[in-house]
Amino acid sequence: MRRPDILFYNKNKNELLLIEGKMEKNIKDGLKQLNDANLLDFIKLILKHYPTSKIIKGLCITMSDIQDIAKYHNLEFKILFALDTNGNFKNLVE
Repeated sequence: MRRPDILFYNKNKNELLLIEGKMEKNIKDGLKQLNDANLLDFIKLILKHYPTSKIIKGLCITMSDIQDIAKYHNLEFKILFALDTNGNFKNLVE
């Protein structure tokens, strides 16, 4: 069964965060891995346990400079977390 790299559950918001981790140069691969057809079996499984939860899919990327993150604002799935090679971290979860 294909599955994302990380699954977080936010109990307060009743949200499931499905996160695919990628290096900046492989963002396109991460976007493909997050599409519904790729994760259908996994989504069915988690919805058995969390039937009323909202599913949010996104990326966690490692990039050269976190200051450049704005250039990825129009991706199909948002970047939720980013870490750069200098150790800077950005949480973009709303």
